[in-house]
Amino acid sequence: MKVGIIGTGTMGKGIAQVFAEREGFEVFFCGRTTRSAEKAVQIIKTGLDKRVTKGKISAEEVSKAMERIHPGEWLAANACDLIIESVPEDYNIKVDVLKNVIVNADHARVVTNTSSLSLFELQKAVDYPLIGMHFFNPAPVMKLVEVVHTERNTETSIEKIKNIAEQIGKTPIVVKDNPGIIVNRLLITMINEAVLQYEAGVASAKDIDTAMKLGANYPMGPLELADYIGIDVVLAIMRSIQEQTGNDKYKPADMLVRMVKDGKLGSKSGEGFYIY
Repeated sequence: MKVGIIGTGTMGKGIAQVFAEREGFEVFFCGRTTRSAEKAVQIIKTGLDKRVTKGKISAEEVSKAMERIHPGEWLAANACDLIIESVPEDYNIKVDVLKNVIVNADHARVVTNTSSLSLFELQKAVDYPLIGMHFFNPAPVMKLVEVVHTERNTETSIEKIKNIAEQIGKTPIVVKDNPGIIVNRLLITMINEAVLQYEAGVASAKDIDTAMKLGANYPMGPLELADYIGIDVVLAIMRSIQEQTGNDKYKPADMLVRMVKDGKLGSKSGEGFYIY
């Protein structure tokens, strides 16, 4: 199967790697320019080479995976059997790509990797039965894929995406279109509540994280997870959920807004709730 992936950011690279590591898939990894896609492919290879050094994968497996990835421009995805849009989590950018980049393609095979935007609204904007396939970061490691649908999607198309998820070693769950789907609706809300407690001086960031790691058996506390995800991403998802639900209980903590304004975006900027 030929899989076209549009978007060379963190999620795009991860999804490309997931498919490339499985026999039976040819990955057409598409960026705004071929050069940007080539740079992203090199980052994938660097990451795989590190796994070889750690003895987690063989050099031969890396070689085969890299042979399955073909960098190119966005329009190259149109010739594929499955097209996965994974551009930034911005409604206007996604609609632009879904309407103007994906052309002359069978729309039954177009997937969006949105994590927080309304599938119904995206479908309405592009006027075809787009389906959601939400991967989690890092995509090569995280097993879950949320298969998101509305009444416009057929059982056949939903089952097809489930089967593809299983072929690449993921566990799919089927979810009706819902702001934040399942994981982000619960997880980001919990992170926001942790920020509110920290902002109110209830406890230190470390103690809030320790409470959830030891008290709820979480592998990572909510504030360190926010740093890992990116404070800007957390804020964007909270705002999206609040806007879509119209419910103020999803209002982002003021501290999140200030941190993004100050450039404290978490581990990627060197400072968030912790110093890196």
